Amino acid sequence: MRHILFLFSLFLLLTAIGCGKSVLKTEIVMGKVTFNGAPLANANIKFFPVSSGEAQPSYAITNEAGEYKLQTLYGAPNAGTTPGDYIVTITKAEMVPTGRKMKDSEGIVSEEKKPKLIIPKNYTEIEKSPFKVTVVTHKKNIFDFELKDNEN
Repeated sequence: MRHILFLFSLFLLLTAIGCGKSVLKTEIVMGKVTFNGAPLANANIKFFPVSSGEAQPSYAITNEAGEYKLQTLYGAPNAGTTPGDYIVTITKAEMVPTGRKMKDSEGIVSEEKKPKLIIPKNYTEIEKSPFKVTVVTHKKNIFDFELKDNEN
């Protein structure tokens, strides 16, 4: 009997703690990423809060048309992010051969590959990104980003 009473008390405590947890209030954030005028597919786009507080780091991967819909780290897919000011980074890399051969654990030989950025580095770093946005409550939050080869 004590065992059942203990488990029931533990259940009530955990339920009370869970109910006190705040739910993120997010706004839908979407847009399109292009590189030299063409849609940038399979790029990683990240929103980093400018200051700590309510804003949440968020991310998305662009589709074949270069379109994205954000979600927070703990949020539902395509649910957006919290209102606030953000610095945006965009990254896209492809795996390129290094010219070196390697053996795996089963003795199979293959060519080693490493990631290579296919967009300028300034778009990938928080400190250098030219993209800053403000996500607002109850408004359309559509942010398009045009990347160019010639920017540093």
